Amino acid sequence: MEGPPHHGLGRGFKAAKEEIVGLVTALQRYQARDLENELRTWSTRIQTIVRGLAGLDGIEASFVYPGSGGRPVPEAHIRVDEKKKGMTAWEVINELQNGDPIIAVYESFASSGLLVVFPETLRDDEPEIIVQRLKKVLSGQSGL
Repeated sequence: MEGPPHHGLGRGFKAAKEEIVGLVTALQRYQARDLENELRTWSTRIQTIVRGLAGLDGIEASFVYPGSGGRPVPEAHIRVDEKKKGMTAWEVINELQNGDPIIAVYESFASSGLLVVFPETLRDDEPEIIVQRLKKVLSGQSGL
């Protein structure tokens, strides 16, 4: 290249020392994780959701492990019977996202009537909050 800058194209892709330290720290923290304890905690959170929705007319909630694609993470699969509930899975998702508190679920299977909840980012008190919000939405009391 003629003229400035003379440092070439690769300069913008150089890793800074802070990024390297961050990567090393992340790898050390990952290696120190108690994966068995995490799995127990995740399973408890998903079971709370599934048990909390048991017996609701037009809803079938199940504990799935391993998860989609063989992931070693439990999932709550919540099937919405559109005829019985009078609403689609998409409508349930929209109500959850527009309500208080805002709840986001995995949407990829919504066209077949399925909502999926993953446990990785849930805190201990949140599965019960999800159950209460879902019951409210599914009973038509969401207020939206």
